Amino acid sequence: MTKLNAEEARALSASSTYGTEETLNSIYKSIESNAKTGKTKITKGISKESVSDEEFAPIVPELESKGYTVEVLDQGSRRTIIISWA
Repeated sequence: MTKLNAEEARALSASSTYGTEETLNSIYKSIESNAKTGKTKITKGISKESVSDEEFAPIVPELESKGYTVEVLDQGSRRTIIISWA
């Protein structure tokens, strides 16, 4: 593991491409791993700094179009997304 200094961390943050697709990929991985253990729901926290409102907007409709029930809780600088498939 590399020990980044603050300047290196800022450079990584500035060049970040984390958005809609990366968030959906992370959600689908969580769904799959939890479903394999018999769970029927996941809860994920998503920072608004990392994923803007514009990037977040297509996420709920995509999940709902695949049959998931989705609840979003707005918590200031974070969103909590609860996804169930029971």
